[in-house]
Order: sequence, then structure tokens, then C-alpha cells
Amino acid sequence: LISVKSNSNRNNDNDNKNVRTNQKKTNSGSLPQSSSTKSAPKMQLQSGQERNFLAGIRKLIDDGETAELSENLTDVSLGILKCCVHSSPQIQASGFALLNDFLPAFHDHFKPSLKKLLALLNHAVESNSPRSATTAQSIINDLPKYFDCNDLIKVSVQQPPTFPILHLLSSLVSMS
Repeated sequence: LISVKSNSNRNNDNDNKNVRTNQKKTNSGSLPQSSSTKSAPKMQLQSGQERNFLAGIRKLIDDGETAELSENLTDVSLGILKCCVHSSPQIQASGFALLNDFLPAFHDHFKPSLKKLLALLNHAVESNSPRSATTAQSIINDLPKYFDCNDLIKVSVQQPPTFPILHLLSSLVSMS
């Protein structure tokens, strides 16, 4: 019984050496690195943590650390958009303010969902939250800086004819 444990321990030691050796080979070669290497932290919005989420993203933007944001672009953008439709007017206003700063750097990420983005902004302008409405209108006014005018026209005509949409269309037509 003692010798079996001893052999077992030797086998485990050999297995551990093989694992370490394989990890060294993997890390030095062109193969993907092992799971023990440091990866980018996930930046997902957790329920009830909206303020912390927004503050963390705000800090990264203010510090110019956009590389970390681009590694988590889908989670970050979804989190910001969820904050824009939050039940709290303060969270909404902070979400739209952050979206206003986030959009210039990452506008390409929003191109596939431009129709939904414009609908969200239009709804915010029409809402009863003055801070959110003002920021959303500002974002709508800046959309031609980031997106092709023809794409914006196509998306705008699919929206309900509200003042913000008509104003955007008017400015887009005058640019053409």
C-alpha cells in the first residue's frame, strides 16, 4: 500500500512536470497561451451596479485607456445602452453622457445596430427627462460625423416622424 502511494506520487510528479513543460512550449511557441496568463477583465454590467459600471467606464475613457474598452466592446456597449433605458433618471442621464463620449471612439461598433440606436435616442429626446433628452439630441446632431449620410437617411425614414428625426433628415439633406 505504501509503495502504491509512492508510485502514484511519482506519476503525479511526472504528470506535473509534463504539464509545466507543455505550458512552457505553448507559451514560447505561436500557439495560444495557457489559461493561467492574465486576460482582460470582463466589464459586464451587474444588476444594481450601474453607477459603479458607468464610473469605471468613465474613468477608462477619461484616462485614455481605450484599448481595455475595445477588448470588451460588446459587453461595455450593451451595458451603456442598458443604463440609457434604466428606470432611474440619474442613471439614464449618466448613460447618455457616457454614450456621448463613447460613440466617437467606437462608432463602427454601433453601425450594425444604427436603427436601434437612433430609436433609443429619439425616444430619449421625446421623454420627460431633460438631461437625457438634451444629451440624446446632441448625440443625434453628431451622428453625421460618425456615420455615412446615406445610411442615416435610410435608417431615419424607418423611424416615426418626430421632430428630432425630421431635424436630422433636414440636416442630412442639406449636407448632400
